[in-house]
Amino acid sequence: MPITLPERPLKLSRKARPGYVAAYLGGILLLVIGTVLMVWQADGLQRDWKISRNPVVVEDGDVRNGECTTRKGIFTDCEGHLSYVVDGKPYETDVALMFVDIHSGDYLVDIVRSGDAPQLATMSIGIDKLWNRLGLFAVLMLFTLGGGLVLMWQGARNMRAASVLSRPTRLSAIPVSVESATKSGRRTNYTIRDPAGRRPKAKFIASFRSNEEPLMLQNDKGEVFGVAVKHPATPVPVLLDSELKRLDLTLEERMAATASIPG
Repeated sequence: MPITLPERPLKLSRKARPGYVAAYLGGILLLVIGTVLMVWQADGLQRDWKISRNPVVVEDGDVRNGECTTRKGIFTDCEGHLSYVVDGKPYETDVALMFVDIHSGDYLVDIVRSGDAPQLATMSIGIDKLWNRLGLFAVLMLFTLGGGLVLMWQGARNMRAASVLSRPTRLSAIPVSVESATKSGRRTNYTIRDPAGRRPKAKFIASFRSNEEPLMLQNDKGEVFGVAVKHPATPVPVLLDSELKRLDLTLEERMAATASIPG
């Protein structure tokens, strides 16, 4: 690696350690959204699945406050209050359903009840779009609950790494792939990967302030790569800044390390 670091235990500055609060908060938010969606749609999907096995159209039912709203051009949610009579006994229920559709204009619906359990009723569009709704529900659960769990795992990983990286130790400089850079307010978040690490496909985030730049070099093939340091007790690489201020170096050590970087 074309950079020379002192052969003594080094400590990383606090701003160099991976953040975990944002990952935890993002994970909690996605889990809450997923839970709300599950409460909102799961019972209705289960009800309509039962109705679909023996559907009966109600001829003289009434749909009140029926309304469908389309968002982003394809996401539609419909709701309404259903009232109907079966064998002289009145029934009422509220229906809320969501599906993907490219549609303009109104939806014409009937009331459909279960032939086995007359208290179960829905709008006919709920049966027509049942597989559509099940697919959308699965995707949303994967994105929200699955994504929330992934973010929580990343937060836990980064919290452990931050604790380890706060302790001085011999650090080794390694090349890392810089996959992307994303602006977030006054910060730029770089997605990096350690191709030679235990998990070469794992991606990590390095956050830099507006007055910082990552240390980037070029190899003999003209390929640009980032320079990071790695603690022996964690797989999380830490991308260095171009002035090496993320390491607790003395002035002489910083000058020597900077001089070792190819111009």
